[in-house]
Amino acid sequence: MAVLSHEGFSETSIQYALSKIEDMSMAKTNNRSVLGTMNDNIFHIETYAYQAGGVESIGLANLAATVNHMPMSPLKWKYAIEEYRRSIIHSAADTQLPS
Repeated sequence: MAVLSHEGFSETSIQYALSKIEDMSMAKTNNRSVLGTMNDNIFHIETYAYQAGGVESIGLANLAATVNHMPMSPLKWKYAIEEYRRSIIHSAADTQLPS
């Protein structure tokens, strides 16, 4: 919730996003795109944290914002946060359409 607030989402958007969270499970993957993206994110997080003197000096919201504002290959070089924002907006709009 703090990360979404830090990213400028309204309280209404945050509550909507939280209401859509479902149980998640972790599983192995051999999807090279997913693995590459995860490894790239880890590299950037480690580098950023090292340069800043550790995660404690950065803060988790700032660290998440850094990752959220990196262009990502699987998203056709868009920022993850912008794709998430678009997804929330479209999902909320679809829910409000009359049937």
